[in-house]
Amino acid sequence: EVISINPKIIEIPFDTLSTKKVPVNLKSNLDFESGYDALDAATVIPDSVEIIGAKSDIKNIVSISTEDFTLNSIDKNLDETIILKKPEKFQDIKLNPDNVNIRLTVAKFTEGEVEVPIINKNVPQDIEINYFPKSIKVAYYVSLENYSAISTSDFKIECDFKESQQQNSSFFIPRLTIENSLVKSAKMKQDKVEYIIIR
Repeated sequence: EVISINPKIIEIPFDTLSTKKVPVNLKSNLDFESGYDALDAATVIPDSVEIIGAKSDIKNIVSISTEDFTLNSIDKNLDETIILKKPEKFQDIKLNPDNVNIRLTVAKFTEGEVEVPIINKNVPQDIEINYFPKSIKVAYYVSLENYSAISTSDFKIECDFKESQQQNSSFFIPRLTIENSLVKSAKMKQDKVEYIIIR
């Protein structure tokens, strides 16, 4: 014989099950062997995943991060599987898929150097200037495979006369532009160009 039931009502909270697609945020610390580097940024496959859970839980989730991925002394191409990390507050959500692949093309790199002529811009027609130096050496970083494909024309150094006048300066601040995507990075070996107005 049942004497009593307590509580008589049990409240069961529930929410609408929902699905949402969000981008994957790669959390990695990659260190390369001396003389090696990545040709491009790492590719994450797939770059977005489905999150499945209560609508109230997933509405504010804007991305999903990978577990921390650390690799040292890299000297060859990468193709690794990394587990995705659920947000700490929402461990009940499901991820589809729950892991991604990281792919990275690695190559041997070397440093080169070219001398690039300076281009003056915004100099009025009635003004003549003399400047020194007339060119600046540029050190660049490129894969060994593409080293022979790089030339002086892949770089541009400009000095803006108007900018210098506005700042009441007696020298130019040269600006370097890399015009070849094969170049990983480049740096000028001089950061000022002296000039005088002749007339």
